[in-house]
Amino acid sequence: MCRSRTCCCPLDTAGEWYLDTATGTLYYKPLTGQDMSEADVEVPKLESLIGVGGSYASPATHIAFSGLQFSGTSWLDPTAHGYASQQTGAYISGTWDRPSGALTSCQSGCPLFEATRPHWDQMPSAVQFSAADHIAFTGNRFTELGQSGLGIGNDAGAHTTGVGLGADTITATGNVFTQDAGGGIVVGGLQEDAHHPSDSRMTNQNIGGAPSKTVHGRVVGASMWPRDSAALRPPGRCPRAAWPRFDSAPAP
Repeated sequence: MCRSRTCCCPLDTAGEWYLDTATGTLYYKPLTGQDMSEADVEVPKLESLIGVGGSYASPATHIAFSGLQFSGTSWLDPTAHGYASQQTGAYISGTWDRPSGALTSCQSGCPLFEATRPHWDQMPSAVQFSAADHIAFTGNRFTELGQSGLGIGNDAGAHTTGVGLGADTITATGNVFTQDAGGGIVVGGLQEDAHHPSDSRMTNQNIGGAPSKTVHGRVVGASMWPRDSAALRPPGRCPRAAWPRFDSAPAP
């Protein structure tokens, strides 16, 4: 049983665990027959494995990844700030006032809530590409990640390089996504430059690929893009929508 200010309930099911960050203690109820002396216990601290991005004037270019496995990340921001999820790795950050008369004004649509969309943030992916062109991912495995696997041309805040969007001619072919906390691939951004770019060079375009496979979560989440082109064929073996056409509404 773990006892702390935030956890006072017993771990009553095999496989359950709790990390007490105050004491650095991990509580775990072993699976039947599991020998803890041989258990592989990992607590990820890295928030990304690869972050590639140049500038809009000089993008990163012609890089290929094939036959690799990407594993072992976590996303630590919710620990300090919480996580108000809005699907596909988007979340509300900061403090927002409750819409006045919400019980009536939000019965069918909620304009004040919708107006916050361009200010939402995005979960950073384990592997991130922005301000880049001619990048290929073929036959890789994205597994045991604490966020989405592959982020292509997301908002600047979701990239370790600090440069967002600007993805051109990116292909993802035959990759596997499994046991990832945030799904497979997230393309595009949410904030103003994603749908009304201040520089034409930051526009995402020519994002393509062939079927990928996921065991849970969605394979592809596409956000708001202006005048871009997407050539993704439907991914295979998807337990959820592969191309969420209406995940992000037009800019208010």
